[in-house]
Amino acid sequence: MTISNNILETRIAKANGHFGEWMQGRLGENGLIGLISVQCPLFWVRANYTESSDLHYDDSLPSLPRDFLVELFTALKRAPQGHVRLTSNMQFGAGLGASTASLLAVARAVTKSDISLAALAQAIISVEGASDPIMYPEFDQLLWASREAKILDKFASPPPFEILGAMWGDPKRTDPADNNFPDISDLIPSWRDATEAQDHTKVADLSTESAKRTSELRGADADPSETVAKDLGAIGIIRAHTGSARGFLFKPNDTPQSGLNLLTEAGYSGAATFKTGAYT
Repeated sequence: MTISNNILETRIAKANGHFGEWMQGRLGENGLIGLISVQCPLFWVRANYTESSDLHYDDSLPSLPRDFLVELFTALKRAPQGHVRLTSNMQFGAGLGASTASLLAVARAVTKSDISLAALAQAIISVEGASDPIMYPEFDQLLWASREAKILDKFASPPPFEILGAMWGDPKRTDPADNNFPDISDLIPSWRDATEAQDHTKVADLSTESAKRTSELRGADADPSETVAKDLGAIGIIRAHTGSARGFLFKPNDTPQSGLNLLTEAGYSGAATFKTGAYT
């Protein structure tokens, strides 16, 4: 959206986040860190950009420090100029993609989206050292190298799921130098088969196994998600592998009405429900 105000032009751009990952880990013992993110329509960052001769940055969301903003302009081969204002409904450090979405929203506004998706990804990774694949429309189909901002493989979308999601534990910003991830290379061929078959149970089993491996490696911090999943009747779980987001998987129309209350009673915060996967 573009708004003309006298001579000045204000451009507005929005970027949606995600909700953790279907799976994340090393692709081989010493391989790249790969992930498949979970599409989620709930969370967003909106950027307002007005051209000016100096750089003015309002709000200063924790997801986009001022020095990152300046580095982004440099990566986009633009002078660090303009009036930038960000608004967001995302919790920072939860595994929702807040930092990538903040950079992406600004980049879209500054460039008028006249830039390739691959170039956007490279600009973002040059600033923060890691990137979610949320610049791609159907990013839950992508096996994404988060430290290289590259597509490693592409699959069918996961089948349609309803997810009860919430936050567990303290927020934690992704550290691009953090390589403490389990090997998930053995899960990838099964993921291809499960998504092609639109097999809810197999997809849920694989995401649960990936979540368990990360929790076992990093420490579960008394995370009750596996027990809560059984109490809810969920067929599987997802998690943010470097954040506090946790999700419980249900086939369409199987989500329990009492689910949000149960999560709150169990000590989770920000409980919400959303649809993901191959909904049409």
